[in-house]
Amino acid sequence: MACEYSLKLLVIGIVQGVGFRPFIYRAASRAGVKGYVRNLGGSEVEVLIQGNVENVHKFLHLLASEMPPPARIEEISGKEMCIDHLSEFKILPSLTGMGRRSMIPQTSVYARTAFAKSSSRGVVGTVIHLIAVRGAGPGSR
Repeated sequence: MACEYSLKLLVIGIVQGVGFRPFIYRAASRAGVKGYVRNLGGSEVEVLIQGNVENVHKFLHLLASEMPPPARIEEISGKEMCIDHLSEFKILPSLTGMGRRSMIPQTSVYARTAFAKSSSRGVVGTVIHLIAVRGAGPGSR
């Protein structure tokens, strides 16, 4: 079977216990992309999305514009890939290891979000830009 355009994201921040994986699932369904989301432990979530470039961009826009409070992305990185066709979007079981300790949301404190630097000008650069434009203060929700 031929490979299809895919993007694997590593999302680090306040992404545990805030409805982040169900939000990712709903965004993927709305955007018409396939793939998965899973907790890697601590403050890390892995997202694999597959679809045409237009649908991938729609997913990234939803990620940037509709993230549930108090979720907060501190870092995001991605890698464009070409993998075999996926049939649906799934929430996979969490892994048991811990890469980074979990961040606990503080609803009374708003801090600027720091983002991973990316030299890529492709889809990965787009998602980082969209999230950065979204901002992190109370007026951005």
